[in-house]
Amino acid sequence: MTVSSKAWRWIVRPVCALLILLVTLEAGLQIAARLLKDESRAGIARFVTQRQRVLFLGDSNTYGLYVEHSQAYPAVFERAWNERYADRPIEVVNLAYPGTNSSRILRELPHILRSFRPDTIVLMVGSNDYWTTPVAPAEASSFAMRAGEWLWDWSRVYRLLFMLRRTVAARSELSIEANERGNEAMLRYGGDSIVLGFEGRPAYAAFQTPMISDALVANLNAISKSTREAGVRLLLLTYPAERRFYGPANKQIRRVAEAASIPLVDLAARFRPERKTGSCDLLFGDLHPTVSGHALAAEHLLETLGPHGL
Repeated sequence: MTVSSKAWRWIVRPVCALLILLVTLEAGLQIAARLLKDESRAGIARFVTQRQRVLFLGDSNTYGLYVEHSQAYPAVFERAWNERYADRPIEVVNLAYPGTNSSRILRELPHILRSFRPDTIVLMVGSNDYWTTPVAPAEASSFAMRAGEWLWDWSRVYRLLFMLRRTVAARSELSIEANERGNEAMLRYGGDSIVLGFEGRPAYAAFQTPMISDALVANLNAISKSTREAGVRLLLLTYPAERRFYGPANKQIRRVAEAASIPLVDLAARFRPERKTGSCDLLFGDLHPTVSGHALAAEHLLETLGPHGL
């Protein structure tokens, strides 16, 4: 059975019309971007959503262990920012999960960047590197991932469609399902699956702190390189506490920020005058932030970033 020429015309004409529309739209967006001198990847995001997307990555300190999700400093920061700077609102997504180390974030970063397309990433990580097992590096990108990245780089229509979907897709689409032990969780969003969490090191007493510190520095530098290549701003945070594993982690975070010229918000320095010996009302006994600690962290972020923007 053959398809008649009339039927073919009914099939071909809409396809051709769609192709002409896409090519025309692509050309129009490219010309508009050049006229506006906006070659940034975030330009269309702001045009469509009117909100910059800020991703917070890290571990239990950012996740908000022992407090309600709405009391964790990323959520407090979002509310405070949008109240004070209503003319330049942001959308915050908190992807932190307890136990996550720097190698885990580095491995999952390509999926995170592809799924969420953030404008800014705020990262506090490193303390768990000293007691968890590093994960293997990410496998080579699939053809589909490489094709998607090429389209994102070169097609403004592709970016526009992505951002339109982003405006419709609420954060309620984000689902996190922990495993039975609770040490790992599967995060699903936008068709991607991202694994967060940890595996403890088998020989707790045999830690080689200098070697772990060097690996942390290498991971942070690799994260910085990936975000820079993706056109995403990276901001580093130190931990509020400086005892136990937080001290060595903060030292390496400051080291990387200075060497790579990465903006740094030093929460430890802000918390130091407020702390007494041992725990205080800003930190629980195990040095995680309390509700007051999260509020202070959000306030310091706002004070530091507000005058300069994100």
